Amino acid sequence: MHKKKKRRLILSMIQDDLVNTKLLIILDQLNSDTHHYCLNISSNIFDLMDLGKDNRKNERIYEQYLRYCKKVRRIDLKNGRKELEELALLIYGFLSLQISKK
Repeated sequence: MHKKKKRRLILSMIQDDLVNTKLLIILDQLNSDTHHYCLNISSNIFDLMDLGKDNRKNERIYEQYLRYCKKVRRIDLKNGRKELEELALLIYGFLSLQISKK
């Protein structure tokens, strides 16, 4: 896959994961069981970026990824598309930096 196309795809998937995370947070606040609504998009993102969760280092990267995703809590999705894109870029940058450290 072409590098730019792959980057756009990953950024789009991160944004989708952020929207899913936001919905899970809202459902959790309503005392709903959110386990069945998680789309596990992050697994595909990590696979595309060759950051499988098969070792301790990658588990720490994944935990940090989840902490970044929880920042979506403060974004109003109706009016915050730019904020969502910026958070996705921040997360992508973090993941890219982890690849360069390998």
